[in-house]
Amino acid sequence: MRRLIVNADDFGFSPSTNAGIRAAHLGGIVTATTCMVNLGGFEDARAVARECPRLDLGLHVNLTWGSPVNDAPLPKLAPAGRFLSKRALALALSFRRIPADELRREIRAQVQRFTRAFGPPSHLDLHQHLHAFRPLREVVVELVREFRIPWLRWPLELPARGMLGRWISRQFRADARPAGICTTDHFRGLYDTGRWTDHALTHCISALPVGTTELMMHPGDDDSASPAYDRLAQGRSLERDLLTRDHLRAVLQHGRIHLTNFRELAFDV
Repeated sequence: MRRLIVNADDFGFSPSTNAGIRAAHLGGIVTATTCMVNLGGFEDARAVARECPRLDLGLHVNLTWGSPVNDAPLPKLAPAGRFLSKRALALALSFRRIPADELRREIRAQVQRFTRAFGPPSHLDLHQHLHAFRPLREVVVELVREFRIPWLRWPLELPARGMLGRWISRQFRADARPAGICTTDHFRGLYDTGRWTDHALTHCISALPVGTTELMMHPGDDDSASPAYDRLAQGRSLERDLLTRDHLRAVLQHGRIHLTNFRELAFDV
């Protein structure tokens, strides 16, 4: 049997991103989303979630955009009260310069803020896949177990394409999947993020392997005020439009692909 979870990243980033995810869920094939709890769209995301009770909510741990949720100082992770850039954090993680306790305190605070707003998350992933670095992955796995979060993203995409996609996939292939935590059998979306076309998306779905696949997407509405660091700003509305095209339902039906989400599958494992 082929099962597909279409998971929209960056819920809570901005009201325009939230609106695009809402549209791609109510009028398209998005079944799940993961929420950033420290950015400007978080309160709006709470309102959108109330309008979409069937949208499966998870936590999108964010350690590179904005400021920490944790109140205590994090001198290595967030000097001057702001997170390091993606590049700077990746370098620091590669040399184990970020204390595990700082990572642990901030991720725990984000889980707790999410839970207060929405209830326990059914799944968790990391913004920009930074748990590809083992020091962070070890902390993430520890906290997923602590909070009994059923699902963790394991972005091992095969065949891997592109330098970054191959590197990320290699890191997750090097470690065994964590015992007692559910991960999908397959993952799609690393290479095509920011470059999806109707043909590529249709082919991706129709060619899914047997088992459960998470398809990562980044829908949103146009936002001229989007921060400069959002490299996907120009592509979010395109992904929203692709995900709401009527023919995708026919592709799923023809391929006997069951559209599902993490929360639904958690009762089966």
